[in-house]
Amino acid sequence: MVIKSHALTLIVAAPGRFRDSLRALLIALPQIGCVRQANDTPSALKAITEHRPALAFLDGSLSGDQAWAVLRQIKIEWPQTRCIALANNGRQQREAQAAGADAVLIKGFPAAKLFETVDRLLPEEACYEGGVVR
Repeated sequence: MVIKSHALTLIVAAPGRFRDSLRALLIALPQIGCVRQANDTPSALKAITEHRPALAFLDGSLSGDQAWAVLRQIKIEWPQTRCIALANNGRQQREAQAAGADAVLIKGFPAAKLFETVDRLLPEEACYEGGVVR
């Protein structure tokens, strides 16, 4: 018997309407449990080290190359964490893919695309223990 719990998720984005809206959409998904938030690289890396989320969303709007630097570090140190990059344009989409994103959504994406992407990366059959896909 597989006992399912909900996946811990991290959103790395500046505070504001976009982050709040994304959080509200994610909380509505049955496979998502706690949604933590980080504003910048240091707080993102601290949250990942402490909580080992199953899923991380990284906003391409963070200053400079912050989002992709965090993404590269996650994929090196915690490769089991699935990363979804939120890009503003095709250039950022390519940068996120090169940094190791498991999926890239270009902002303005429909909610159905978000749900489909989460379903693909976190299948219902998976067992989550402490937020990490096992």
